[in-house]
Amino acid sequence: MLDVPSPNLTVTMPMSAGKTHLAEWAIIHAPSDRRRGDERHSLDTYRGLAARQPVLALVFTVFLLAQAGVPLTSGFLAKFYVISAAVEAHSYALAIIAMLAAVIAAFFYLRVIVVMFFSEPEADGPSVVASLPTAAAVALGLTATVVLGVLPQPVLDLAGRAASQMFVR
Repeated sequence: MLDVPSPNLTVTMPMSAGKTHLAEWAIIHAPSDRRRGDERHSLDTYRGLAARQPVLALVFTVFLLAQAGVPLTSGFLAKFYVISAAVEAHSYALAIIAMLAAVIAAFFYLRVIVVMFFSEPEADGPSVVASLPTAAAVALGLTATVVLGVLPQPVLDLAGRAASQMFVR
């Protein structure tokens, strides 16, 4: 077991998960369909979203791929540090379980992507009405997901400096 949390793990995991989940939930709750309430929200809500609103489908796809841990997204970095910490702590079973869980979860994320891009949209399907706060949350989440995935080093350096101030070795 690690005595002191890795600075990179301590900062990147919550940052990656937090902004990705915030932006995903903004997209998930954006479809406006007065016929159904949240209790009737299903995978069909996203059927053909790429044909109806391609930019929204593309942004949601980036978030789903980040959740799956695809390289060049912040989700890959977060999963990498979690699994690396498990290996460093000689918790090989935990690392294997984490990798298997990631693969299983990726199947569900890819299912949503397939439905968005390769299914015909419903004729009377819901439209997305994005308020300014929703659009801001999605834009911030997308920016952070891509920047942390492509250029993580400045954030990791900052995390290392901050953690060295917080944790006594």
